[in-house]
Amino acid sequence: MALVRLLARPLLAAPFVFGGFNQLRNSEQFAPAAEPVTNRLAAPLKLPTSDPNVLVKVNGAAMVAGGLLLATGKAPRVSSALLSGLLIPTTLAGQAFWAADDEADKRRHLVGFVTNLGLLGGLLTSAVDTAGKPGLTYRAGMAKDAVGRAAHTGALEARLAAANAQNKLPV
Repeated sequence: MALVRLLARPLLAAPFVFGGFNQLRNSEQFAPAAEPVTNRLAAPLKLPTSDPNVLVKVNGAAMVAGGLLLATGKAPRVSSALLSGLLIPTTLAGQAFWAADDEADKRRHLVGFVTNLGLLGGLLTSAVDTAGKPGLTYRAGMAKDAVGRAAHTGALEARLAAANAQNKLPV
C-alpha cells in the first residue's frame, strides 16, 4: 500500500505540472479559449485583472506549484484541493466540447473533458485521504467525547467525595 501511495501522487500530479508549464510558456495560445471563462469569473472572484493572458499564467504557475507539492507529498490534501479548484475553470475553458464546430473537435474535447473528470475524482480522493490517520472531524469528535466523559467522571467523583465527607457511605 505504501508503494501505491508513493507512486500514485506523482502520477496524479504529472498532468498538472506538465500542463502548468505549458500554460506558462504558451499563455497567448490559451488566452483566447480562456477569455470567456476569465471574463465570467474575474468580477465575482474580485480578481485584480481580467486579462486572460495574465490569468492563464497565474493558473499555470498555481498548477505547477500544486502539482509539485502533491508529487512530493508536501501538503497533499491542500494541494489536491487547490488543483481541484484550478481544474474546473481550466476544463470549462479548454474542453468546451459543447461549443466545438466539427465532430472531430467535439470528440477530442469530449475525451479531454471526461479525462479531466477522472482527474478531478482522483484529486478529490486525494484531498480527503488521511493516509490511515484519523481525520480532523473524527479527532474533534473524539476530543468532545473525552471531555464529556471526563466531566461526567468528575461529577461522579465529586458526589462520592461529598457523600463520603458527610459519612453517608458505609465503611
